[in-house]
Amino acid sequence: MGGTPNVVAQMLARPSSVQDDGLSYLARKARNRRYDADAQNQYAYALIKTGQSGEALDVLERALSLDPHNPEYHINTAAALHQIGRWNEGAYHAQRAYELDMTKSLVAMNVGNFHYWFGETAEAAEWYEKAIRLDSSNWQAWWLWLFMLDFLPISAEDALAARRKFSAAFEPSRKLLWPKHTNTPDPEKKLRIGLTGGDFRQHSSSYMWGPIFEHLDRDRFEIFSYAHIVHEDALTAWFRQCTEGWRDITQCNDDRVLADQIRRDGVDVLMDMGTFSENSHLMAHLYKPAPVSLTAWGHLTGTGLDCMDGLLVDRVMVPEDRQWEMTEKAAYVPYAMGWYRPKQIIELGPRPERPRTFGYLGRIQKIDDPTVALWADLLYAYPDSRLILKDSAYEHERSATRTHERFEAWGINPTRVELRGQSNRDDHLATYRDVDCVLDPLPQGGGATTLEAFMMGVPTVTLRGERLVRRVSASTVSVAGHPEYVAETVAEYVEVAGRIVKDRGPALRDEFLASHICDGAARTRAFEGAVRSLWTDWCIQQRVA
Repeated sequence: MGGTPNVVAQMLARPSSVQDDGLSYLARKARNRRYDADAQNQYAYALIKTGQSGEALDVLERALSLDPHNPEYHINTAAALHQIGRWNEGAYHAQRAYELDMTKSLVAMNVGNFHYWFGETAEAAEWYEKAIRLDSSNWQAWWLWLFMLDFLPISAEDALAARRKFSAAFEPSRKLLWPKHTNTPDPEKKLRIGLTGGDFRQHSSSYMWGPIFEHLDRDRFEIFSYAHIVHEDALTAWFRQCTEGWRDITQCNDDRVLADQIRRDGVDVLMDMGTFSENSHLMAHLYKPAPVSLTAWGHLTGTGLDCMDGLLVDRVMVPEDRQWEMTEKAAYVPYAMGWYRPKQIIELGPRPERPRTFGYLGRIQKIDDPTVALWADLLYAYPDSRLILKDSAYEHERSATRTHERFEAWGINPTRVELRGQSNRDDHLATYRDVDCVLDPLPQGGGATTLEAFMMGVPTVTLRGERLVRRVSASTVSVAGHPEYVAETVAEYVEVAGRIVKDRGPALRDEFLASHICDGAARTRAFEGAVRSLWTDWCIQQRVA
């Protein structure tokens, strides 16, 4: 988010010592040209990109005083305000930028971003679609639009059609550049697996696939990591140590360049781990830099792309009669996600005397109108119960008020819906002490949320649905040994939620930790088999050709 003056983009692509010199230069330039609005904006943008948004706002205030009708200055002001948590003011400047220039896709996309952050999913989707109409080559707007559609109550057919539109917009020209792969088509060769993504750090996504780095058979496979690093931590260092080839792609703004690097590295199987998530570098896959492409873990809903050969799934997520929902081949494993075994357990503790408490500690964006209606039915069925919702958006009055009003429209007193904001990870997990049963939202169910609830010993009720996004939690609770937590109707969902409260406790957590979900070695063997099968398919195709 934010305008991108070229001089700043060039500065940020250089080493940190050079960045510091560049920032000092821009600061002097802004001081010496106090009446040059562009000089102020360039310096402010550099401050935002280096995490100094508070200082940037002072500089942008001067830029806007010199030229209050420049939409780029409003965009950058919105970005700075969002970064320091002043979302309402940021939303005003994003909207103001659009009023000043209704022709720019980036400007419309920024308005959508604020709707997304506030949890206004349908409105965000409309703005992202508007951004696409303004510039159909804006792949970021496409990603955001497709990401939003998974939160909305649309049909599986419409979800697939939207992905195919994305493919039609970007793949034809890139297919002309697909290389003839020179990898040796030997089904038994040691395979070089390339991984692209932005979550090589402590993140819910890496908690799913991280154990594979530990258990991979290094005699038969090796890993090359193409890592976009925004926040480096101890886990980043561990991933780097466990990687035969580490490529820091943080400053790579041209995914064709990245694709060329992947091809030169001789990657056999390239894995996308983020899909439509920020910093995934999915667009590099469209150049087909490796013979086989596979998408997994980060966004288990399919890409709709011809370049993507497989999607790592299990048979609960994608029954064989539902494979038409995706363009990729179903690469079946016993369980398509996974979880880590924590070194330290935050104890749940005995349940205190309190009203029956339901909870959902995940994205506000997943709480769409059908979810509110379902949870209102549940609260009505158990009149002594309460609901805890947790997301950073609830720290903002606009989101908190809107959430309470949505439940109040269904006759639920706001005092029964407690809203909590962001916290560190330990405090987040400790919140489960206050929850008796986790409620899975719809249409998109929980991924990491369901997994961490089980890790804490709290059961989750889920409603199986038509679309893949409605079957992810059903897979988790089934593999964890509790298929009875899966409801087939709304009435059954309400009944199950009330019944499984009694399962809360350390025994549920112990079952989960002993299950296939947390068996990193077994899941890695299954992953290796799926990768080898896709590779063998390619080898056979080469012989036929």
